[in-house]
Amino acid sequence: MGDCVPSIAAALRACMPCPAAPPTRHWILADRVSESRAQPGYTIDVRINGVPARDSLGRIAHVRGIFIFANGIFDATPSSGPVSAYQLRSLIQAIFLEDVTGHAFWAAIDARNLLDDVFFRHWSSLDFPYLAAGTQTGANAPIDATQTADYGLPLFPNGATGYSAPIGFYHPLVTLGPGMNPLAGLIPLAALQRRSGQGSLRFKLGTVIAGAPAGITFTGVENGEGNAGLDVWLDVVYLPALAVGPAWNLDSYTLPDSSGILQRPEDATEHVQIRYFPEDVPGGTLNGQEACNNLDNLTLRIAGFTEMDGLSIFDARTRSLMFAASERDSALIRANAKNDLPLYNPAPGGPPNLTALVLVPYRQAGMGEAAGDLNYKWSTMGGNSFVRYLHRTVGCNEKERVNAMAEAVECDPCSKTIPTDARGNAAANGTTKATLLVLDPQARGV
Repeated sequence: MGDCVPSIAAALRACMPCPAAPPTRHWILADRVSESRAQPGYTIDVRINGVPARDSLGRIAHVRGIFIFANGIFDATPSSGPVSAYQLRSLIQAIFLEDVTGHAFWAAIDARNLLDDVFFRHWSSLDFPYLAAGTQTGANAPIDATQTADYGLPLFPNGATGYSAPIGFYHPLVTLGPGMNPLAGLIPLAALQRRSGQGSLRFKLGTVIAGAPAGITFTGVENGEGNAGLDVWLDVVYLPALAVGPAWNLDSYTLPDSSGILQRPEDATEHVQIRYFPEDVPGGTLNGQEACNNLDNLTLRIAGFTEMDGLSIFDARTRSLMFAASERDSALIRANAKNDLPLYNPAPGGPPNLTALVLVPYRQAGMGEAAGDLNYKWSTMGGNSFVRYLHRTVGCNEKERVNAMAEAVECDPCSKTIPTDARGNAAANGTTKATLLVLDPQARGV
């Protein structure tokens, strides 16, 4: 009994050894962007080099989500406003996310595209802070969740000075939910830190809210502590091996043609929607996001299979709603206004006007996604001079890219390569379509 035991915890470890280890997942404040760097009109290169690329056990950091904590500060003249919370996110624009190979996951896209992508991957908004709230009943119940509060800018009957409202967002790079591959979408942190030139994550603070009424001036931002500037947080998970997934991409682009092939036909498509911005004026009877309702007689063929064959706009709207209605956790099924964008605007006395048309519903790569040419044809565009598409694609895992990722974290991709299936499990021998390659650094004693 002469030995000293420093603590009960130490005694328990001595009796039942359990190796010490830090937790695998962390939310890390990567960059507290100062006021001098976060001015309207400035491009912000996010500094992420201070985040450890490995933990104390040598496990490798992977980014699984990004959160920008920013409250916009606004001055308003009398009778200006309102502006929706969705539209306030147009102030975070020209967003780039690029890795060491130069691949762009995001290339000059808008924060609203990120909100939309999360919605169409989950059929529910997962954003924080919330954009809106409301009730679970409405004029068109049971298919309508009425939004009664919007957390954007209100109508300012007497004007305002220094009014604060959230403009930041949370974006999970992985798709959350039962059955989803928890590795798909991860980006090795070192692959972002070692990008040469401009920062791998950068964005511009706009000067004017897109489509906003006159009289509202964006004067600056505040961070989570209420000080001038903004915060960038990373959702990081430390894994015992390097996960290198196929190069995915999210893009929003416009095409003026009534027929053709959508962009990136060499890649697989996880989802594609017709999704206008609220300020878009394509020229038809309806403008803004409802401009998708001007299109009619829609035809879509994928890899030689006809998805839609001259479908009327009425049937196309029904088809879009049914994709949402057939997902267990969708905002539509749960009648949850807080988690809706919304997908449609009720039209009294007639069918709802959708704010997006679903062309290809979300399917995670390896779980039935579309691939090949996406041939479209609109027999009538209803006066629209262009169509705006939101398109998420996944490419192939090329050897050069895998090698570059491995070099960035200093491990050998040839040491031990484990292909995985679409759910992140080790694939059986002979599997030819692995969605991820997990590279084991332990083979080199890392």
